[in-house]
Parts: sequence; structure tokens; C-alpha cells
Amino acid sequence: MSSSRTARPIAGVLFGVQVAVMALVVALIAGVGVARAVSEAEAVVEQRIQELADTLRQLPTVIKALQSDDPSADIQPIVDAAVSASGFQYVTVADMAGIRVAHVDPDRVGEPVSSDHAPIRAGGEFRGVETGPQGVTYRVKLPIIA
Repeated sequence: MSSSRTARPIAGVLFGVQVAVMALVVALIAGVGVARAVSEAEAVVEQRIQELADTLRQLPTVIKALQSDDPSADIQPIVDAAVSASGFQYVTVADMAGIRVAHVDPDRVGEPVSSDHAPIRAGGEFRGVETGPQGVTYRVKLPIIA
């Protein structure tokens, strides 16, 4: 009689352990799936940002405007249209001195950019995460070469 009493609590404990292990496995699989989906979504957004930056830097209007006395007059409408069409929260164009010539907040035009652009001015490129006035953002910085 004592063996049947012992068997029931052990069976209950084993069942509980099996349920816990199964729940852990399901949670791990779900976590991996979510992480993979997030990674794929980030890659798509990064590609869209890259494509927009490439497009803007190759536009003859942008290249010519950066050489003018008032680049904002021609570039700001292009940036506004790009933000509207892309759904991105902001796009910034800066001159070779690192001064904003176009920005989603017109009050920021004429101010220096918030991060070091020396590598970009030297012809380099940047893709990555930085913290600036808009918070933590993924950025693509490309030189605009005439």
C-alpha cells in the first residue's frame, strides 16, 4: 500500500517536470522565431534606408544645390517628399562642413550635425546605430560627390 502512495506523488512530479520542459522548449522555439523575424525586418528597413540614401546622393538637383549659396531651397522639398513617400521619421542632408541643409525640423537647418562626419567628408561611408536628436536610430551616411 505504501508503494502506491509513493508512486502517485512521483508520477505527479514527473508529469510536472515534463510539462515544464515542454513549456521551456516551446518558449525557446518561439523566442528564436521572434528573434529571427525581428532580424529579417531590421534587414529590410536597413536596405530601404540604404536605397533612399543612395538615391538622394545621386540626384543631380541635390548635387548641384550643395554647390549653391542656398542649398536648402532646393534640397528641403526633396527631403520632405522622401520622408513622406518612405514613411521614415527623418532624413537629413548636410554639407561638407557638417551643417544641416535639410532636415525634417526646419529649425535644425543651419545647425551642425550631432555626430562626427569627418570620415564621410573624407569619402567614407557609415551604416549603423547612433544616438542623436531623434534618439537612437539606424543611420546611413554617404558622401555626396559632385
